[in-house]
Amino acid sequence: MQNAFSTADSSDQSLLDEIEVGLPNPKPRLKVKGWRSWVYGGAGLLLGVFGIAGSLGLFAIQEARRQVDRSLEAIEVAQIIDYYQIRLLFRFNSYLESRQETDNKLYQLGQEQLLDSIDKLKSFYVQPPNPEQLKEIAALSALIQSKLEEQQNLMNAKQEATPSLDASYYNVHSQINQIVQNERRILDRRVINVDSYRLLTNVLLILGSLLGLTLAIALYQEQRREQREMSVIDHDYQEKEDTLNHKLKVLQLEQKLSSLLLTCRSTEEIKKILEDFFQRWFPQAQGAVLEISASRDTLVEIARFGELELPSLAMPSDCWAMRRGECYHSSQAEFTYPCGLCHHLHGEIIPDNIICIPLQAHEQLIGILHLTNVDPKSQKIVESFGQQLALPLAVMHLQEQLKQLSYRDSNTALYNRRFLDEILERTLLTAIRRNESRSLGDAPYSVGLIFLDVDKFKDFNTRFGHAVGDQVLQTLGQTMLESCRRGEDLACRYGGEEFVLILPGMDEDMTYQRAEQIRLAVSQKAVSNCRITISLGVAAFPSAGQTPSELLKAANMAMLKAKLNGRNQTVRISQL
Repeated sequence: MQNAFSTADSSDQSLLDEIEVGLPNPKPRLKVKGWRSWVYGGAGLLLGVFGIAGSLGLFAIQEARRQVDRSLEAIEVAQIIDYYQIRLLFRFNSYLESRQETDNKLYQLGQEQLLDSIDKLKSFYVQPPNPEQLKEIAALSALIQSKLEEQQNLMNAKQEATPSLDASYYNVHSQINQIVQNERRILDRRVINVDSYRLLTNVLLILGSLLGLTLAIALYQEQRREQREMSVIDHDYQEKEDTLNHKLKVLQLEQKLSSLLLTCRSTEEIKKILEDFFQRWFPQAQGAVLEISASRDTLVEIARFGELELPSLAMPSDCWAMRRGECYHSSQAEFTYPCGLCHHLHGEIIPDNIICIPLQAHEQLIGILHLTNVDPKSQKIVESFGQQLALPLAVMHLQEQLKQLSYRDSNTALYNRRFLDEILERTLLTAIRRNESRSLGDAPYSVGLIFLDVDKFKDFNTRFGHAVGDQVLQTLGQTMLESCRRGEDLACRYGGEEFVLILPGMDEDMTYQRAEQIRLAVSQKAVSNCRITISLGVAAFPSAGQTPSELLKAANMAMLKAKLNGRNQTVRISQL
């Protein structure tokens, strides 16, 4: 029994080990390959360099443009100075002609504007400093200052002066042109710098854009590749998870099936459970569970599923799987075995997908699970179910054996006193319920009881020994079993050489006839050339007693009366 349990436990453990090995790890995160990471990192760094350089270029362009605007503004101020000095000359001449205060004020205003313009022009070259231009502006300022002093002297003089455009104007104009030309050269250089910065910046921006676009495309392709690989991983992960869930479900189903089968107390209960199980979980399958008989020379049907005709006579030696003690899968076999059981079940045309699973428990072969039309993917599951099936069958047989040992007399094979007490009480209770529910006018339901005893049994033991006495009891037991023509008739050994026969549904007359038949049959038996005779007492429920003890007492009294009357006869309780 311990080995049977260990076989089932090892089957479950192997499935658990398979599940544990196949447990999916957490979903992996895909990582970029080494060389790709270096390429992407370098491209990103270069793109950052291009971005910084482009930003610096934009700043340089802005600074150059500011310098260009400064040069243009300086040229404009220089031209304004030239204009102011011409206008101041005209106002000076106008004043010399009119000597009016209004013209004098206009002259003074023009002089202030001219000096302010010179100061403004000088501010352009102070920061950042330009010594060359500052030198030119200082010369210009000296010329204009000399010119202004000369004009001021003429204005202060009392004598009249003739307005004129003297050489000093041309000197100032020439100096202003010199400053403008210098500034234009500076402007040309700054414009070239702006164009260079713009060109370099544009090149960097274009290269950065191309690099960024290339990097974006590469990253997009890398993302698509990762998505494809993750899709494959997810698919494999889901398949593995589904497979493991299926295995866990199968394991739970096996445990539930094994628990139900272990709870069964009869072959009929096992048959119903197995037929329902295989029809529900393997609806296309056909097959049977066959058990080796107690004589171990034939196979007996336990359960059948599908349209399969079972042979009337099949032997365990017919099945190659039972001979070898190994599972047989026709789809995995290199060649087909000449199996007699398969020919018995299927005739000459044997299906291709056959699976035969020997049922072994307690180090003993107890039967075979034979199936056809099983999906190859489910063969391992069926094999595991077969291993789970062997244990309940073995347990049920052990329980039946224990029950038989507890209820059977080992010498005569009849039921013993313990079984008699239980079954007689149940039989009488059943009879009472039937009588309570019978219709008015119907005859009461009766239970006949025969109490018999072997005549002069001690003489057999004294003259021939106890072995011969046991033969007498065995002969009487066999005769009583042969007399139990109906399934409800029960023959029991009451104790010693006393026996009881329970006959449900038979009244006293019918019971008396059966007792006489047994007496005549026994009287024709002989052991060691000595004829066997018996004395019998007959009683019936409900007339002779309402309880088991009353009925047994009545039948026993009738039997004792038969003894007193000379033995080898039958006496009714109603005759007393």
